[in-house]
Amino acid sequence: MALNSLGIATINDLLFYFPFRYTDLKVKPLEEVADQEQVTLKGTVVTPAVLTRFGPHKSRLNFKLQVEHAVVAVTFFNQPWLKEKFEMGVEAAILANGTACATA
Repeated sequence: MALNSLGIATINDLLFYFPFRYTDLKVKPLEEVADQEQVTLKGTVVTPAVLTRFGPHKSRLNFKLQVEHAVVAVTFFNQPWLKEKFEMGVEAAILANGTACATA
């Protein structure tokens, strides 16, 4: 079974099994974001999503997200299908690295 491969054989093992990695998905205010911290940002898309292709299988999707009173530049690499998801005026939540978030 799958649980046996994780070393879980009893109910007690299951109760005290902690995942190797945990990602906190709570939304944080921009002023609380530390450098290199992974954070969830929630805001409104304020520019059209622009898809740029370079090379046969490489692409970059850029748009700006208004988070509180700041505008944050967002970039996705090699995920062109996301262009349809980020239309102007849509509320969006993204998981990003603190260094990847540049205010404009």
